[in-house]
Amino acid sequence: MEGIFFEISAVIVVSTALALIAKWLKQPIILAFMLAGIILGPLGLDMIQSHELIDVMATFGIAFLLFLIGIELDISKFKELNKVALFSGFGQVLFTGFFSWIIALGLGFSLIESWFISIALTLSSTIIIVKILSEKRQMQSLYGRITIAILIIQDFLAVFALLLLESFGTNLSLTGIPWPDMLLLFVKTIFIAGLAFFLAKFVFRRIFKFIGHSPELLFLWSIAWCLLFGAIALSINFSIAIAVFFAGIALATLEYNFEIAARIRPLRDFFIVFFFAYVGSQLILSFNAQLIIATLILTLFVLIGNPLIVYTILRFGKHKQRTALFTGLAIGQISEFSFILANVGLEQGLIDHNVVSMIAIIGLVTMTVSTYAITYNEKIYAFAKPMLQKLRIHDKDEQGSHLPKELHKHIVVFGYHAPVNKILKALKHLKKDIIVVDYNPLSSEAIKNQDVYYLYGDMRDEDILERANVQDADMIISIVPYTETTLSLLQYIKHFKVKADVIVSADQLVDAERFYKEGATFVLHPESISLDYLKSILKKEKLANASHSHQEEIVHLLKDLGSPL
Repeated sequence: MEGIFFEISAVIVVSTALALIAKWLKQPIILAFMLAGIILGPLGLDMIQSHELIDVMATFGIAFLLFLIGIELDISKFKELNKVALFSGFGQVLFTGFFSWIIALGLGFSLIESWFISIALTLSSTIIIVKILSEKRQMQSLYGRITIAILIIQDFLAVFALLLLESFGTNLSLTGIPWPDMLLLFVKTIFIAGLAFFLAKFVFRRIFKFIGHSPELLFLWSIAWCLLFGAIALSINFSIAIAVFFAGIALATLEYNFEIAARIRPLRDFFIVFFFAYVGSQLILSFNAQLIIATLILTLFVLIGNPLIVYTILRFGKHKQRTALFTGLAIGQISEFSFILANVGLEQGLIDHNVVSMIAIIGLVTMTVSTYAITYNEKIYAFAKPMLQKLRIHDKDEQGSHLPKELHKHIVVFGYHAPVNKILKALKHLKKDIIVVDYNPLSSEAIKNQDVYYLYGDMRDEDILERANVQDADMIISIVPYTETTLSLLQYIKHFKVKADVIVSADQLVDAERFYKEGATFVLHPESISLDYLKSILKKEKLANASHSHQEEIVHLLKDLGSPL
C-alpha cells in the first residue's frame, strides 16, 4: 500500500514541477506529463512498479478525455463545414496519410506498422491548437476556423480508427473485410449511440432539473453517466473509449453541457496525467541507427511536410499565402489521439515498443516546435514569404478583385462579415469610392453585392496597401481585431504620413491604448462601446425598443450571413 501511495504521489509531484517549467517555457503541459513518465520510468529512476494500477488510471484518463471531447463537441458545426473545409480536412488526411505511409514503408516498417505510423502522423493535437489559438485570440480568424474544421474531421476519423482497432485488434485483416464482424460492430455502435441520446433526452434532462441546484450531485451524476456507458461497453465487448465518447456527444445536445464539462474537466486533468506519464514510462530508447534515422525523417515530415501539404491544398482553394501557411503551421504536430492509438496497438500486439517509443519521441519534438511555430507564425511568414512566392502554387491572389482605374480621397475598409453591410450602407452617403479588402475568397460575391469595390488580399501585404492606394485615402476602417496586424497597418500609415482618418478595432483595453499612441483616430473597443450604449438605454421603455430593434437586426444579419469559411 505504501509503495502504491508513493508511486502515485511521485507521478503527481514530478508532473506538477515539470508543468510549472513547461508553463514558463510556454509549452503544453502534456509534454511535462510525458517527461515525468520518462524520468520515473525505466529510462530514469525506475520508480513506477505498479504498472497495472497506473494502466488502469491511464484508462480512466482516456475515458474522461474522450467523454469531455464529446461534451464540448458542437454538432451544429458540421452543418457549417462547406466545400472548402471538407476539401481541406479530407485532403490533409488523405495526402498526409498517404505520404507518411509511403515513407514508413520505405524506411523498412511492416504494413501494419506503416498504417499505425501513418494514422499517428496524420492527426494533430486539438488540445494544443485550441489553447494557443485562444490565447492569441485567433479562434475566429480565417485560418483559425479552417484549422478547427480540419481538427473536427481528424477527430472523427481518429474515433473511427480507434473503434475498428479496439473491436478487431489482431483479427484486423488487410486482405479482406470481415463483413459479419463489421455488421455486428455497426449494430453495437447504433445501440450505444441510440441509448445515449435516448437516455440523455428523456432521463438525464429530467434528473438534471432535480439535481441541477446541487453542484456535488451534478458532479457525481456526470461521472456516473460516463462510467455507466463504459460498463455497458464492457458487457457487450465494445470499446470503452468510444462508448463514453457517444455518452459525451449525447450530453452536448443539452443546453447545460458546458456546466457539466466545467465539473468534469478537473477530473479529466487529474487522470490524464497518468495516461501521458504511462506513455512516457513506456519509452524505450534504441540506439539502432535505422530507427534513429526513421524518427528524424518522420519528425521532419510532420514539421515541414504536413504544413506544406496543407499550404498547397489551401492555395489551390484560392486562399492567401498567409492564411495557408498559418493553417499549415498550426497542425504541424501529432495528436493526443496518436498516443492513444499507439498504446492500443501495443496492447493488441500489432506494434512493438520501438514503434510506440518512436511515436512518443515524434510527439515530444513536434509538440514542442509547433508551439513556438504557432506563437511566432507572423515572423515565420515574413521569413518564408520570398520562398513561398517562388513556389507559385495557384498564384491567383488577384482573381476576383474589382477596382476602378483611379482612386482618390476614397474609403478603404479592411475585413468583412455580414454586420459590416450596415457600415457600408452608411458610408455610401458620403458619395466616395469604397474599397473592401478581405482575404477570404468566399466573401467576394457578398462584398460585390453591396455595390462597392473589392480587393482580395491581406492588409499586412504592402502590395495590397499600394493597390488600395491607402496613401491617398480619405478614411481607413479596419474591423480586423488582431493586434500585430493592426499595428502593422498603423506603422505603414505613420511611415508614409497618410492623412486619412483611421478607425481600427481592438479586443483588449491595453491594445486600444496602444493603437491610439500609434496614431489611430478612433479605436473600436466593443466592451467599452457596448457599455456606453447600455448606459443610454437603461430606462425600461428604451430597453424594450432597443431589444426589439436588435432582435430584428440579428435576424436580418443571419439571413445575409454567408459561409463561415
